[in-house]
Amino acid sequence: MNRPAPTAPPRKCRAESRAVLIALLYAAAAALWIALSDSALATLARDPEQFLRFETYKGWLFVGVTALLLFLLMRWQFGELLAMQAASRRNEERLHSVLASIDDLVFVFDPDYRFVECYQPNEEKLLVPVAQFLGRRIDAIGLPPDVAARFIEAIDAAGREGAVSTVHYPLDVPVGKRWFSASLSRLEDGRGNFSGVTAVVRDITPLKQVEEAARSAQLLSDTLLDSLPSIFFVIDADGRLLRWNRVLETTTGRSADELAGCDALLLLPETARGAAARHVATAFEAGETQAELPLLDREQREIPHFFIAHRIVLEGRVCALGIGTDISERLISERRLLASEQRFRSLLTDIPNIAVQGYDADRRVIFWNPASERLYGYARDEALGRSLEDLIIPEAMRRTVVDLHHRWIEHGIPIPSGELDLRHKNGGSVPVYSSHALIRNSQNDLEMYCIDIDVQEARQAQSQLRLAAQVFDGSGEAILITDADKRILAVNTAFTRITGYDKEEILGRAPEYLSSGYHDAGFYQQMWHELHETGHWQGEIWNRRKNGETYPEWLGISAVRDDGGALTHYVGIFADISERKAIEAKLEYLAHHDPLTSLPNRLLVRDRLEQALGFAAREDLRIAVMFLDLDHFKVINDTLGHVIGDKLLQAIVGRLNHCVRDTDTISRQGGDEFLIALTGLHDTDAVSAIAQKILQLMQDTFEIEGHTLSCSFSIGIALYPDDGRDFDTLLLKADTAMYHAKEAGRNAYRFFTEQMNAQALDRLNLQNHLRLAIERGDLQLHYQPQVELATGRITGAEALLRWHSPELGPVPPARFIPVAEDSGLIVPIGEWVLREACRQAEEWRQRGLPPLVIAVNLSALQFKRNDPVALISQVLAESRLPAHCLELEITESLLVEDAEEALGALGRLKALGVRMAIDDFGTGYSSLAYLKRFPIDKLKIDQTFVRDIDTDPDDAAIVSVIVELGRILKLDTIAEGVENAQQLEFLTRQGCGSVQGYLFGRPMPAAQFAELIGRETRQAAPAIPPAAPEKPAPFPPANRETF
Repeated sequence: MNRPAPTAPPRKCRAESRAVLIALLYAAAAALWIALSDSALATLARDPEQFLRFETYKGWLFVGVTALLLFLLMRWQFGELLAMQAASRRNEERLHSVLASIDDLVFVFDPDYRFVECYQPNEEKLLVPVAQFLGRRIDAIGLPPDVAARFIEAIDAAGREGAVSTVHYPLDVPVGKRWFSASLSRLEDGRGNFSGVTAVVRDITPLKQVEEAARSAQLLSDTLLDSLPSIFFVIDADGRLLRWNRVLETTTGRSADELAGCDALLLLPETARGAAARHVATAFEAGETQAELPLLDREQREIPHFFIAHRIVLEGRVCALGIGTDISERLISERRLLASEQRFRSLLTDIPNIAVQGYDADRRVIFWNPASERLYGYARDEALGRSLEDLIIPEAMRRTVVDLHHRWIEHGIPIPSGELDLRHKNGGSVPVYSSHALIRNSQNDLEMYCIDIDVQEARQAQSQLRLAAQVFDGSGEAILITDADKRILAVNTAFTRITGYDKEEILGRAPEYLSSGYHDAGFYQQMWHELHETGHWQGEIWNRRKNGETYPEWLGISAVRDDGGALTHYVGIFADISERKAIEAKLEYLAHHDPLTSLPNRLLVRDRLEQALGFAAREDLRIAVMFLDLDHFKVINDTLGHVIGDKLLQAIVGRLNHCVRDTDTISRQGGDEFLIALTGLHDTDAVSAIAQKILQLMQDTFEIEGHTLSCSFSIGIALYPDDGRDFDTLLLKADTAMYHAKEAGRNAYRFFTEQMNAQALDRLNLQNHLRLAIERGDLQLHYQPQVELATGRITGAEALLRWHSPELGPVPPARFIPVAEDSGLIVPIGEWVLREACRQAEEWRQRGLPPLVIAVNLSALQFKRNDPVALISQVLAESRLPAHCLELEITESLLVEDAEEALGALGRLKALGVRMAIDDFGTGYSSLAYLKRFPIDKLKIDQTFVRDIDTDPDDAAIVSVIVELGRILKLDTIAEGVENAQQLEFLTRQGCGSVQGYLFGRPMPAAQFAELIGRETRQAAPAIPPAAPEKPAPFPPANRETF
């Protein structure tokens, strides 16, 4: 890298002046020191010897001070020299940085035109390496002679005059011809003498190219302006022509000399000059204007032109540039176009069935023909000026229409033709086939025209054709069409599916090709006769499939005639009714048979028995009707499931079939009930034998999928004509006899007697009175105290149901409770008992009586029919009784019949806080398993065990076991039916928790029970000491009294 010339040192004169100044200062100081020091020594010295000694000291002091001054002077001088050198280095570095940032070449020449220095970071830009031209003259390095001469002349001028000289010169370089500009400046030495020149060389080729392009552009511009078909001119602020093209000369017939400086307004007719002047003024003021004005040619003829003028600045002057176009031909074309447009508009207006609308670029209506008025409902005056989308475009299509319009206007993408659903003024849909055209009007503005054709009728016709085709081919029924000669012309898919024949196999054949041979000739003759007479026929017919299978079909045939009444086609529609026939047969069977056992059902057995009754009446024969009910079948069904139950029923039917004759009828009435009709009997002696045989066969167990099951029947028998002469009477009396067989202990049969009928009537009467009692509120609750043996205090009460009928008088629970259970009335009664007991218990609690647990019985039927958890939750919420104050007494059978459902319900009740007790424990299906699984709180020992515990060792043992079981399982125990001191003593000794019975109080009304509790509370001691049993109650305690 070549370094620039070093910075010039300080001028010599400045250094000499400083040296002279220092010497003078030193001389003055030295002279003053000598004079003053000698005078002082002469005064201080007392003798010459002392003077000499002082003189010596003075010399030493002078030498020291002089040396110190010289040291300080030299130190100052060297410091300044170092600072100057540092400044020189900084200047050199700054110059180096500046030169590195420019792209120019920098040379230094001495006065003899020799290259002294060269600076260019990139030596590739040099035509000659630096080493080849440093120290050589500029005219000796191979430059063109004229370029070298111009440099020498510039160096001399810079050295002579001191001004910057500039040299522009071209050079041929490897990349082509390049232009350079060199700026030369004078250099001086420290004395101000001319010492050389610095030359800064820059590549100005791009600038030269721009200048050349500008000259070419000017030439091209002049050529183009002269070749333009339009007039071009420039006028100054006074309206005088400054520049123009030859078209102006040709048009006006004036020469260049005539136009130079001419007032431009003189080229126009006098009538147009005022308007022209105003437009010229507008161009200068507003910057632009346009107008249609006539020019005058040499013969003073007016030639129409369209002028556009713009304000410009030309060579520092504000001017107006104008362009004028001859519009003579355009005006002629416009007149022709206007006439054509008028004819076109008349044509569009008069077309009756084609709606045409015109829109501008902003989609505003500019044309609306009468057909558009009729099609869309808008009058022309209503439509003009409104936007397209506001008139006829539905909301869902508006964005799409706007986008399509924009694409055509902006990008030239046409809107495709097609069917659209547009909008009527009344909001209805208007289906049209829409085409579009984009044109420019006489003002060169874009206009769009829409041509809409109403396709409502065409679309409906197409829709009907499509629908007919879809119906024809998509119909689930087979369709075939024949010509008048009964040759098949068309069939649908269903025809192929039903018959198996493809279209190609059947077309051209006669329908008789499908005949099965099932019908005789008379059938077909009748069919065609009716078809010709009425034009229609329908009925069931058997035909043959392609595979040879015959099948039934329901066929309808219609004759088709043209407008003249001539027969043209037959259309047959048929459906394969094979499945329907099979279903009908199956339904017929199911309508008269039990699907599980295939036995006759009630309907069929009634029919058979009524026929048998008629035959027996004519032949004086006897008939026995046996009603059979399986004992405890529900337990098996609920515990082992319906699958096992169903298989057991089928096995039982198999055994029953071995007990009767083929002429007899066995019928399943539903569930676990059967009916056997023994017909054609001459006497009834065999009836008992058959009933006994059935019971005997049922003694053997059944093996069903690994389960050994036992079943028995309760059988009721009614005889014809002794017990009845019709089906319903015999069935009713057999049913009554069956109930008596059940009451006799099951696994038995009973013949109907009149006494049974009286009991049944009494039961029905009691049921009706009980239903009335519920409605009238005749039922009441009595409360029997429950005493805790450990304290002797009353801790609870059992709510017991009592009924005093106005018509029947007092009715014992043992009589009306079974009727309530059989009739289902136990459900509403049980709900009333629950609500009333909870209400009463909460009333006592609010009155401040000691907290009591109220025990309420929950029947199995009530548990199954209702949601007990929801009911009890509702009752507790309504009564506000705490859940722990309610104890539900349930029977063992309820737990066994549906263990899983009972477990879930009892678990949810337990979660509420309700207590659970098993009533009459030990009398039913006792099992330690359910005691462990179910959330039980208390075991209630049945009174049948308590009654004889002081005399019967077995009863005493059972009670002891129950109490001990409760203790082991941590369950409370309570004994009911305690009536004497001996029973109480035994129970106390065994550790029974609580007791209940006549010994402590009979069931009593709520008011009396509240008085009893209040008395005990006031005495602060057991209110009821053990007492001798009272005389028996009007209704002795029984198992049914729990309600």
